[in-house]
Amino acid sequence: MPPKNTPIAKNAPIVSQVPKNQVPSSDGSGISRAEQAMAFLSKYPQAKHNFSAFCVLPRNVRFQTQEDTEDIILLLRRHPVTNVPWILIAILFMFAPMAALPISNLGGLVAFLDRISIGLLPTLLAFWYLGIVGYILVNFFFWYFNVNIITNRRLIDLDFYNLLYREFSEALLVKIEDVTSVSGGFVGAIFDYGDVIVQTAATMERLEFDRVPHPQEVVRIITNVMEAARYR
Repeated sequence: MPPKNTPIAKNAPIVSQVPKNQVPSSDGSGISRAEQAMAFLSKYPQAKHNFSAFCVLPRNVRFQTQEDTEDIILLLRRHPVTNVPWILIAILFMFAPMAALPISNLGGLVAFLDRISIGLLPTLLAFWYLGIVGYILVNFFFWYFNVNIITNRRLIDLDFYNLLYREFSEALLVKIEDVTSVSGGFVGAIFDYGDVIVQTAATMERLEFDRVPHPQEVVRIITNVMEAARYR
């Protein structure tokens, strides 16, 4: 309060002006609607590493077209349980020679290979397991680098189909019209994963986040980020 003897200007404003991008909330808390929309992120633990399929505010992660003022809100990959089929195949092929050698020995195949070359069998096994390692690495890299990214400006779907071809799709938050989640199947219901479909008003019809964890939470995050972008 000013001292009693200090005059107050007649034209002094009663309420201070607030910038357009800092619209106060209806409850008078002084927090902008954009800040309120983003405050929900506090309930999600920040990702401690970037190998997770559901990374909130990931650290030390950037993509090629990221702008200086653009922040990554959520980084998504396919649910880890979707890796189980190729992991089981790799394990099966690892133990296949151990099961095949006794059977082939009964048929005289090992003796035949030994007559051709003493070191042929170890060489074949080395190439066999080298192929299995390559199979594991390729599947892991496809899982790791096929990502969906939610930033404070746009949604990004990055798909690697092979080592030489990739597809980059994006949708600005202001162009998004509808966001829905689709969960189906017994395994998807148990492990809580499904598809998130983003319908846009642009020439590209939609983005699809394939078999991501917690699809309903992803929809909620996108909705809040869209609201924050509207008042920014």
